[in-house]
Amino acid sequence: MSKEKKTPKWGKEAFMKAWGMESKKKHADWASFAAAMASRAEKAGREVPEELAVWNRIHTLKAALEKADPTIKCPAVPERPRKVSGEKPPTAAELAKGLGW
Repeated sequence: MSKEKKTPKWGKEAFMKAWGMESKKKHADWASFAAAMASRAEKAGREVPEELAVWNRIHTLKAALEKADPTIKCPAVPERPRKVSGEKPPTAAELAKGLGW
C-alpha cells in the first residue's frame, strides 16, 4: 500500500495574511477573490479550499474576532452571490408517481 503525502492544511495565520493582501486588491466580485485565495493556497503548497470553504472560514474568523475584540477591523471581501431560487426540483414522491410506482 502506498502512502500518499497529504497536502498540509492552510494555517490560520497564513490564511489571514492572504485574506488581508487580497482584500487590498479590491476584487470586483466574489469569484475573482475566491480564485485568488485558492491560488495563494496552491502557491504556498497548502490544501486548496473550495470557494464556499473560503467564505465559511472568513465568516467564522470574523465572528470570532468580533467576539474577542469588537475594535478589530476585518478586511473587506466581495459579497458572495446567493443561489437564485428557481423552480424546486421534483420531490421523491412526485418522481415516483411519474414513474408509475
